[in-house]
Amino acid sequence: MAIPACSRIRSTSHAADSPTAFIENDAVLGDLDAHFAGNFLNEDTILKLARDKGYSTAAVGKHGPTLLFDHTERIGLQTIIVDDITGTAQGIPLSAEMGERLKAAGLAMATPPRGANGIAGNVTTPGTKSANVVQQDYFAAVTTRVVLPMFKERSKPFLLVFWSRDPDGTQHNQGDSLNVLVPGINGPTSLAAMRNEDDNLARIRSALSELGLLDSTNIIVTSDHGFSTISKQSQTSSTVATKFSDTLPGHLPFGFVARSRSPIRRCSRGRACTARSAGPTPGISWQCRGQTSNRNSSIPRRPATPIWAARLRI
Repeated sequence: MAIPACSRIRSTSHAADSPTAFIENDAVLGDLDAHFAGNFLNEDTILKLARDKGYSTAAVGKHGPTLLFDHTERIGLQTIIVDDITGTAQGIPLSAEMGERLKAAGLAMATPPRGANGIAGNVTTPGTKSANVVQQDYFAAVTTRVVLPMFKERSKPFLLVFWSRDPDGTQHNQGDSLNVLVPGINGPTSLAAMRNEDDNLARIRSALSELGLLDSTNIIVTSDHGFSTISKQSQTSSTVATKFSDTLPGHLPFGFVARSRSPIRRCSRGRACTARSAGPTPGISWQCRGQTSNRNSSIPRRPATPIWAARLRI
């Protein structure tokens, strides 16, 4: 599905329109549902299927993906939704029972912001050097001190999704390797985010154990993608000759990755041939056992590949 880059998305408060292109947003999910007969996925999510079978259901964590697990339930009376914007006019409302439980546990009615963890940085300024500790501490507290005890008291099956921002959010924003390859994506800030995530999981396991639910609960840990350290420098792409305000000289702009382009093919004699630059004219010169055959018209030189065309989701 493609969403126009400058589409107008209604806010949940209907106070104003906001231009956006990012689907990880509760208001955007609501707008998509409104355009597709109430359910843009055209299928039931796992939390909806569970609550329809009588399960207690909840989703806690990152704004957007959390709601996506039960995006057609936007009143907060069936599935508990707690994300970045809980407690604001744009958030999915909390039930009266949830409000009372939060107060009794000494927890705020609104999710704290990411703070320094939300700093993405730019080509001249490093991104965050902090894991998402404060916000995820709140998510973990809501899960272990409010949601799970509620589910225990109901004495029926439950399904809970805990969508951890860490290490994903921290690794996207990490400022440990500004324009350098070392320490790379797994620098000290990313490692702190992994410890944060691990601590959250340990708290959830401990709560399940204290409630007598651990032995009867299946815990599934999964991820939607991984990360790699990449170089943005290129000596072959014509793109680097163009100046961009947010790009260093000799580097590819945002949305492009540098990768080796040395294709190997079989010549008419069945030998492996490697490609090398044919000079200033477009094309490739093929080298075979010390002999060069100039085939400038055979294979055009390829530009750098946009990341949206070469992305590998793990």
